[in-house]
Amino acid sequence: MIISAQIFGSIGAIFLVFLSYALGFVMRPIGSFFFGHIGDKFGRKKALTTTFWLMGGGTILTGLVPGHSSIGIFAPILITCARIVQGFGTGGEWGSASSYLIEIGRNNRRGLYSSVQEFIALSGIMTSTMVGLVLTQLPSSLLSSIGWRVPFLVGGVAVIILAYLSRSGLPETDSFERIKAINKVESSPILRTLKKDYKPFLIIIFGTAGLTTAFYAGITYMTTYIVTITHQSLRLALLTTLTSLVVVTALTPIFGFLSDRLRTRRNLFLLSTLLLIPVTPLFFLVVGTKQVELILLLAAIFGVVCSLGTGTLISFVSESFPTSERVTGNASYNISATYFGGFAPVISISLIGLWHSSLAPAVYVVAMAALSAVAIWFAKDTGRMEKLSDAQSIYNESLEEKPTDTNKTLYPTHV
Repeated sequence: MIISAQIFGSIGAIFLVFLSYALGFVMRPIGSFFFGHIGDKFGRKKALTTTFWLMGGGTILTGLVPGHSSIGIFAPILITCARIVQGFGTGGEWGSASSYLIEIGRNNRRGLYSSVQEFIALSGIMTSTMVGLVLTQLPSSLLSSIGWRVPFLVGGVAVIILAYLSRSGLPETDSFERIKAINKVESSPILRTLKKDYKPFLIIIFGTAGLTTAFYAGITYMTTYIVTITHQSLRLALLTTLTSLVVVTALTPIFGFLSDRLRTRRNLFLLSTLLLIPVTPLFFLVVGTKQVELILLLAAIFGVVCSLGTGTLISFVSESFPTSERVTGNASYNISATYFGGFAPVISISLIGLWHSSLAPAVYVVAMAALSAVAIWFAKDTGRMEKLSDAQSIYNESLEEKPTDTNKTLYPTHV
């Protein structure tokens, strides 16, 4: 709301704010394919030491853009450009970091290690929400002038510094070095993925639609929804979002760990998706009652349901593709996050206006969750994989190896 007034020139331009947000998401698949080629052909480290500059730079630019009163139409143009740069970097970051963590996780820690990425990303969103909650205590004039810029400036600088310090000395993964040594590095990972492994690619796109839609409609958009649709305070809106974020952040590594112990990703991810169908409408209904304690309780429950998915998301996606195309394969999730999740706020606002119903966002989430459940039904459970596949997907039936020892299953079957 503050950004819509300061950058777009009107509080009524919230739709345009979310549209520029969505356009930034459009760059995620493009960045994912671009850095997927780099990560799969030249190494994960090569991609990881580049993406954070774009992410941090785009975030800093967001905080530096002059207001609409100063530069007019160029303000929303610049903010959209910043989102585009940020989205391009984020798309590359996701696949590169996911692949790296999966490949250093060894056989029995891949779920836990990969969930760390989601934990860090969620911690960043949670921290920014906490900062937003603190900033609401500032005088409105100070908040409108410079207060809203502080999280972007501090966050962007922090991303660049922390990522540079932590990644400059990273070794390459053994998995990539192995396929490099046996000359299994693909000359065109993108073509290989889309031609040979389109099945897991499509399963991931539609299978993750429910979770991404739920997160961006039920958590990211919820702050705006509570203020503009139910006409409650910004403080309550931020507190509701923060409650969901605290729960989902705290439980994500726990469910990542459990996916290793239970040796299942698919079942936990499917459970999360199915639970979204009854919980999401209930959450939106309760928000409309304006009963604070009940709203916060449902926000926490919604966080628990989402964490079942966020804890297993990265391992579920990354293990579906072989080492030779793993970074590129993660573009499947970025496509889902873009077109199902990134546009969720815009679609929610449009549906509310079209149907004249405040429950329209919940209907959208339920529809996407049902679609995802069908897709996940056809997925293979990578949780039982004893080791990662180097040059062939576990979905390539003709290339699967039948294990000679039932305790050393290389490629799992449907569960």
